[in-house]
Amino acid sequence: MSAASNLKNQAIKGSIWTLFGYGASQIIRLASNLILARLLFPEAFGLMALVNVFMQGLQMFSDVGIGPSIIQNKRGNDPRFLKTAWTIQVFRGIALWAFCCATAPLVANFFAESNPSAHKLLYILPVTGITAFIGGFTSTSVFTLNRKLDMKRMTLLELVPQAGSLTCMIIWAHYHPSVWALVGGGVTFSIIRLIMSHAMSPDHKDGFAWKPAARQELFRFGRWVFLSTV
Repeated sequence: MSAASNLKNQAIKGSIWTLFGYGASQIIRLASNLILARLLFPEAFGLMALVNVFMQGLQMFSDVGIGPSIIQNKRGNDPRFLKTAWTIQVFRGIALWAFCCATAPLVANFFAESNPSAHKLLYILPVTGITAFIGGFTSTSVFTLNRKLDMKRMTLLELVPQAGSLTCMIIWAHYHPSVWALVGGGVTFSIIRLIMSHAMSPDHKDGFAWKPAARQELFRFGRWVFLSTV
């Protein structure tokens, strides 16, 4: 089979898996909304909305484009390049979690002026911030799979944690209906995705490294991503 035929088949399979993943994700999300809306009170969703906005803003403000850099770089399969990228990713995750812990009192006090229940953010933000800490240790194989257009494993890497997160939230909300059910679901998603990212590519080994050439390439590409997301 020619290289063009292989590429065509890969593109078709990738498209099918992408469509399947998108459809399945929307079904899981719809089921989540319908079930949790009956188990939890509106205040829980309101508090979690504030947390999600804060976390998404923090993630975007600190985005240095590690994933896109690995996908597009000619050294995207070089172990030394990948380990340097993973090291940066780990330290970024730790920094994000530390920032969540440090700013939690300020955020809680700010929103508590108009909504007394927002004082819970003092505890919710540091716990939710653990997802950034866990995400920092996610295997760079996530990006190499994308680089290879392995959409089957990429789709499973999103759907399985999403299903696990939904299961955790439903069970938690059933026995203890509170905003912590939503927080626990987010942490569960991160843990399952972390484990799967390493298990799906057992031959792919991440580790700490700090190669100057790789670091310069990552920062050179990442600075433009950082400016655009800011």
